[in-house]
Amino acid sequence: MMDDELLKNPPVGSSVLERIRDMRASMCRVYLQVICPLLALSQLYRH
Repeated sequence: MMDDELLKNPPVGSSVLERIRDMRASMCRVYLQVICPLLALSQLYRH
């Protein structure tokens, strides 16, 4: 759960936003490394 007031305060808010960006980047890496190859493999078995 996010606290909007916490995000509006520059000292704390910027570090929280940086953590959110890191988590999103990590999720993107997982998607590219794991899910995309699995989808490609499933397409091979489909045809």
